[in-house]
Amino acid sequence: MHKRTYLSISIVVLASLPCFATGTQPHALLNQNSGTHVESRISRFPIEDLSPSEWRAEHERTRASLGDEAYLALRKSEIDQKMRSSNDVLNDMIKAGRWNLPPIGNDVKPDRIGFGDERVFDVGIKHGVPKYITDAMYATYGLKAGAKSIAEEWLEFEVPAEKLKEERKRKETERQEALEMENTKILDGSYSVRDIDMGCFLKLKSS
Repeated sequence: MHKRTYLSISIVVLASLPCFATGTQPHALLNQNSGTHVESRISRFPIEDLSPSEWRAEHERTRASLGDEAYLALRKSEIDQKMRSSNDVLNDMIKAGRWNLPPIGNDVKPDRIGFGDERVFDVGIKHGVPKYITDAMYATYGLKAGAKSIAEEWLEFEVPAEKLKEERKRKETERQEALEMENTKILDGSYSVRDIDMGCFLKLKSS
């Protein structure tokens, strides 16, 4: 499945589920009979009911009629609606206790910490930062302390501003490349709501 990034954590969980690519029942479900009629709550569009040949004809006709820019806007709107309605269903399932999120250990901590003024520091063994300094950084960060709380012995682990700039530039380039790839797939008809598998939810039975 093509993955999209959303601020909502449940969208991230939703997009990462293997069953969205395979249509198989996820182990995260507590009880396959504990769900409700979710199919009607997930946005569905006429193009999803077309045969492959009908879809190809509809894709080419609509793209020619609207032009590339408007066609992209149409298909992206459909994709967003489907993903967001699925996200609403997932949120309700989580709140109702019908979906188990993967456990997150207390030992999962960031390997970089920012203390304000866009200053960022490496932390952790993998960066060669001594444990006592790492612990001090985490403790200080937990107190929401600012840049004035930075100890002199931490300075050797500060990430150079130029490196941060290069990383941000690389991430933006990767984002743009992913967007261009998505646009290409939409314009050639190989990616649409037809390619988002809702098997995770549609296999649920009402109690």
